[in-house]
Amino acid sequence: MNAPAPTVGMDAGPDRAARFRNLAAAFAVLAMAAGGCKVGPDHRTPSPFGTNAMPSRFDGATNEVAWLPARSPGPAVAPDWWRGFGDPEIDRLVVLATNASPSVSTAIARVAEARGQASIAGAALWPGADLGGSVIRQRSSAHAFSPGVGAGVGRTYTTTTIPLEATWEPDLWGRIRRLREQAGAAIAVSEAEVGAVRLGLEAEVAADVVLHRSLSVQLRVLAETTNSLGRALELTRQRRRGGIGTDLEVSQATAQLEGTAARIPATRLLRTKLEHALAALCGSAANGFAVAPPPPGGRTDSIPLPPEILPSELLERRPDIAAAEKRVEAANAAIGVARAAFYPRFRIAAMAGLQSLHGSDVFSAPSRMWSLGPSVDLPLFTGGRLSGQLASARANHEAAVGAYRETVIRALREVEDELATQRELAAQWTSESAAFAAARRSREISESRYRSGLVSYLEVVSAQTVALERELAVARLDGERRLAIVALARALGGGWQPPAPAKE
Repeated sequence: MNAPAPTVGMDAGPDRAARFRNLAAAFAVLAMAAGGCKVGPDHRTPSPFGTNAMPSRFDGATNEVAWLPARSPGPAVAPDWWRGFGDPEIDRLVVLATNASPSVSTAIARVAEARGQASIAGAALWPGADLGGSVIRQRSSAHAFSPGVGAGVGRTYTTTTIPLEATWEPDLWGRIRRLREQAGAAIAVSEAEVGAVRLGLEAEVAADVVLHRSLSVQLRVLAETTNSLGRALELTRQRRRGGIGTDLEVSQATAQLEGTAARIPATRLLRTKLEHALAALCGSAANGFAVAPPPPGGRTDSIPLPPEILPSELLERRPDIAAAEKRVEAANAAIGVARAAFYPRFRIAAMAGLQSLHGSDVFSAPSRMWSLGPSVDLPLFTGGRLSGQLASARANHEAAVGAYRETVIRALREVEDELATQRELAAQWTSESAAFAAARRSREISESRYRSGLVSYLEVVSAQTVALERELAVARLDGERRLAIVALARALGGGWQPPAPAKE
């Protein structure tokens, strides 16, 4: 009768129950300690200006509301901010560009990647278990020592093993939780970058359409002026045939007409290139792509002006500021990870399974085996590696704080620049409009005086030139004002509607 196979693992005995109780108690203590302290500093949003005071309002604004740092999660970019222009073509092309943009798709994929990395980091908080199995046929050397086998005798046998192994590292010092904080901040950075890409794309499409409209107005002015100059040329020819005019007047009228007509192709080329750029943004081929004209009867002179009060807390929804603040948080968590490396790491490993030299009885009771026990790793000497990692993490945190402050300062400067641009362009447009009205009246008077034979055609040419330049300047300034509004909306994180209050 064969003797039962010995159990692999802890020997049976009267004190086995006591050992189990001790291991269970140690396991419980480690489990409670795992939810304890976290080494390293907790994250605090740094002061945007360091020791300098943060301005309570923008230059020229009347509000006294203090600027707020980026919240977690911060308010999203204002949706449909570009609809304030009242241009259906901007609405249509922004949607097309957003859906077709590879940069937006790439940024969204980065968010999914960051979430996957966060799942990996968080998984380390939980025990891991693996079930395996193997059937190994092997032969021992006849010249090697083998218990229970005579000298000079080899042995051939098959071992069937089915182990279930589990390991767990209690997060005593918060290393794994800091890693999870770092991964969570990386998700927020990726999401903010998606907002930045979308906002930049929307602003670029809106700016291109605005500039396209401005060039169309300039083309219309040039075409109307060319037609008017054509009629003036015909008048000088009639006067020349009637003996009233001169060849000089005909030549002057011809030069004025052709010079104005020559500006049309260059302006049309700029508009065509803008259409090609918009086609690329929308993921379309340039061939066959066209920007629809403004709707008949639609208002094309409306400009969405910002209110007088622009609370500086609007900047908290800027994606680049939110991303910079989250990079600071990730760098802060990395300090905790580097600090935890100085402390011992505990692990608990458990294994249970079946093993037999005979496949037919591998599932019998005598084939069972198990093991359970903790282990600890304590760094004693690393040659300065851990100190270097900690110093590097702290320096990286300081760099992230500097980048955050630089981002805030740049954002405030951009808003102030665009507010000043909008204000000065409005004043320039008002003066230029008055100058155009005077130049148009001067042209009408000179043309009337020329038809009456009171002045030479040179005076008409001069008046026509001044009127044309002033009218084109008004059209250009109108487009520049709209472009400045787009830039201001982008600098404010998308429009200027106040962000929704944070939920408690």
